[in-house]
Amino acid sequence: MTVKKTWRIERLETTGEDAVVTRAHWECTGTDGEFSGRVFKLIELGEPDLENFTAYTALTEQQIIAWVHEKMTPEIVAYWETVVDIQIEKQKRPKPIDLDLPWK
Repeated sequence: MTVKKTWRIERLETTGEDAVVTRAHWECTGTDGEFSGRVFKLIELGEPDLENFTAYTALTEQQIIAWVHEKMTPEIVAYWETVVDIQIEKQKRPKPIDLDLPWK
């Protein structure tokens, strides 16, 4: 089964009254049946593009996710999604059982 990934923005930090977004708290989650994985991080977004500025009240989650992905590069996005996959695969493995040594 393919792990379905979901990217979300959990929180934004701004410069104050002008509400220029400077940091985004993001998460990437994945599910595969009963198993799930999650990565939660913070990213600095840097200086705003004043020529394409969007007022804080007009921002969408998809727009911020695009900014986050752009800042990360496709390779880093793939890395975090792989971390989620690894978390899920670890949950699928049988749990080790400690047995008494057979010679005791």
